[in-house]
Amino acid sequence: MALLKLKEISKEYSGKKVLDTVSLKIQSGDMKVVMGPSGCGKTTLLRCLLRLEEPDYGNIYFHGKNIYDKEFTILEFRKKVGCVFQNYALYRHLNVMDNITLALCKVFGMPGQLAREKALHELQKLDMASHSAKYPSQLSGGQQQRVALARTMVT
Repeated sequence: MALLKLKEISKEYSGKKVLDTVSLKIQSGDMKVVMGPSGCGKTTLLRCLLRLEEPDYGNIYFHGKNIYDKEFTILEFRKKVGCVFQNYALYRHLNVMDNITLALCKVFGMPGQLAREKALHELQKLDMASHSAKYPSQLSGGQQQRVALARTMVT
């Protein structure tokens, strides 16, 4: 059974078909890249996958369960699936460490010290440990992207 299966996903905006029966299977351990020109539906596909938008047609399955079923627990799904969008969604009023540990503590109930250790481990992998006390406005775009990646990697 595929870890993630997209079956004939279609989505339109104002009569313009953005996604046209997209199907995909992803097995555990697979790495996929969504690539294409501007406006071809990459972000829409990811938004449907994360259940931020609902497709007009088709289904998405996670471990064989339809993520659009009423019985499906979206919070548990979002704990297991990470995504980094183009704007990185960093909180401007939080420093790097707090941006990374916020979900670990609030969503996963992890003790603060353990969350900071995990965050530091990921920051070291991305050569960002020395920036842990900085705020997003003090970082370059690439550094902000690495913070967003570290946040996704710790969960």
